[in-house]
Amino acid sequence: MEKVNNSYENIVKQASSNKSIIFDFSKTYPAYIVLIVLLALSATVFYMTKQGVESDRKAEFNKAVNSVVSRIETQIQRNYQIVQSMQGLYKQNVQVVREYFELYGAVPAKTYTSIMSLAYVPKVLGENWETYHFYARSQGYYDYRLSPPGKRDLYYPIEHIVIFDANVNRLGFDYATDANAKEAIEKARDNNEFAATDAYMVRPDTLGFLLIAPIYNREALNNQNFDRIKEFQGALVLELNAVSFFETALTSDKKVISDTSLVFDFKSANSNTFLYKSKNYGLLETGYKPVVDGIVKIKIADREFVGHFYANPGFGGSFQAILPFLATAAAVILSFTFFGFIISVMTSRSRALDLAERMTRSQRRILESSKDLIGVLDFSGLWKSLNPASLPILGVDHNSIIGSSILDYFVEQGDIAKFKEMILNSGDETTHKYDVFIKSKDNENKWINFSFTVSRTDNLIYCIGRDVTLEKIAEEEARIKSNQIELAGLFAKEASQSKSLFMTKLSHQLRNSLTGIIGYLQLLSNKIYDNEEEHDNYLQLAEQSSEEIFTFVSDIVDATNDTDESSIDNFVKLRVRNSIRNLSEKIKNIKVSIDAESEDSALVANAKLLNEGFDAIFNALTAGTLQGEVEIQAQENSYEGATEIQIMGSANSLVFQMIEIYKANSSNIIPALKYDKNDIILNFCKAASNFRRMNGTMTVETFGEDDSNVVMLTLPLSASKN
Repeated sequence: MEKVNNSYENIVKQASSNKSIIFDFSKTYPAYIVLIVLLALSATVFYMTKQGVESDRKAEFNKAVNSVVSRIETQIQRNYQIVQSMQGLYKQNVQVVREYFELYGAVPAKTYTSIMSLAYVPKVLGENWETYHFYARSQGYYDYRLSPPGKRDLYYPIEHIVIFDANVNRLGFDYATDANAKEAIEKARDNNEFAATDAYMVRPDTLGFLLIAPIYNREALNNQNFDRIKEFQGALVLELNAVSFFETALTSDKKVISDTSLVFDFKSANSNTFLYKSKNYGLLETGYKPVVDGIVKIKIADREFVGHFYANPGFGGSFQAILPFLATAAAVILSFTFFGFIISVMTSRSRALDLAERMTRSQRRILESSKDLIGVLDFSGLWKSLNPASLPILGVDHNSIIGSSILDYFVEQGDIAKFKEMILNSGDETTHKYDVFIKSKDNENKWINFSFTVSRTDNLIYCIGRDVTLEKIAEEEARIKSNQIELAGLFAKEASQSKSLFMTKLSHQLRNSLTGIIGYLQLLSNKIYDNEEEHDNYLQLAEQSSEEIFTFVSDIVDATNDTDESSIDNFVKLRVRNSIRNLSEKIKNIKVSIDAESEDSALVANAKLLNEGFDAIFNALTAGTLQGEVEIQAQENSYEGATEIQIMGSANSLVFQMIEIYKANSSNIIPALKYDKNDIILNFCKAASNFRRMNGTMTVETFGEDDSNVVMLTLPLSASKN
């Protein structure tokens, strides 16, 4: 009979030989649909890339424009600061005369070449002109004359001006005759804020504009509702050269690269007169069409100046222009490549399906024959699928268990909480392994070692469960036996120490008696008797025998006083606070409270045995809980010669159950360890043994399943070897 080869390699080889027609449209039409969609997406790529290039150009253009505008606005702020600093002089309680004005105004006026002058212009009524003229000349302006001359009802003449030498011919100029200046002065007066003029010929040969700040009576400024026209005294006028203003703002020690990518000009908002043109402005006359342009308005006081910005001919580079076409070409190439890939995949699909079917059949056989639970759960714990191993393990057919919750089979509430916490906090594709005590339909609860793999991508939990009941039983028996041996050792050590204590007390008593006998014999040996020689001989023998007994008893004392850390010679006076503080640091989530008087309570004990005893009590009272509270009270009872300590733990149903078992089996505790959980009974036994070894007592009480559990201790206040 011919042997059939069902190896994986043979299955793949057979599947590969079943080739299909490559261009059978009935089988490959989805690939053509995909091609059409991809070509449409290529057109979208062209449009989006073009939009992206335009957006990048616009962003770069705006960045360059903002660089220019920010420098101009910085220059405006500098001019504001100059006027504000001079305006502050007039708000102080000083008389601003020529020397003050020139002292404080000359330096800022010389700082920027765009500033032609900074002047103080008072308001002078027509009937007060002669008085004002005399006052002006008295300040050293000996050639002070009104310009242009003439009688008027109101004058705004320049009284102080810096830089004086460069503007001496402007002294006495009446801004009331300048319509632009007069309008701005009165607007500043009425609004109590900076005002500016449009750009105009501020001097016969100079295009510029004025920045004006009002000056009021100092006393009137204290009243917010003062009459601005009545209290108006004059104005500060900053005279700026328009062209020099923009050149000063845009000139820098370092060359700003963004400026070379722009062509721009500035005009007044109310006129078409150019105030400033960039050095490359002639490019606009070559007839090229800017790829990006824009308009920006800059405000100086209450006036607007308009900047027109254009991208230069080489803005953005030539590569950006062809980038949409390159992206589209790449998208088209990828479309046809993907089309070819899909054709290849679809022609291989039938072979892959056949191979998958064969492999699936093999996996199904493994799944059905496995003795382990293999299944899938959703995030609520409901079974989505399960193999037939559920029948021997859970006693339920796998078809009947689908749709039920795995949590229904958990015995311990802690395992249910652990499962829910795993779902909430587990990362994607994370595996968790732990043992779970589950219910079986045949009432024989079993231990199952589950391996849960949480898949956030699939929103499923893949699990494998192995029956480890026999291993758990063996492990539990070994643990119980180990605890019983440990407890028996403690009892043996306790008995040995009790024997040593008894022998020590007995030895002390014998040694004291023999010491008296020796003393009496020594006294008798000094008396004079009739038969002195014979009597002395007996006395010497008695004394020799007594000394031998004394030596023997001393050897017994030395033998009982071993070097064990828990011997009576190692008992010292301690404070409760030291042991409690060490335990509080170990228990992070348990609140330990003790009052100051209890902390200062003293007792006589072995430090090691005391710490071990407290540690065992704390472990027992807080077993099986992550949070809780332990209250400690201690009191010295001088009448009884002992310190009484009470340790109270918060409600704990598990501890309550173990205390009931501990008390019911106190006379035969070692066999009862088989009922112990979380080593609670073992810890109570350890603690009780330690305190008995220190000549103390320990009792355990509970106030109910939902109430506190208490451990009460007594330890001696003083040590005695007698």
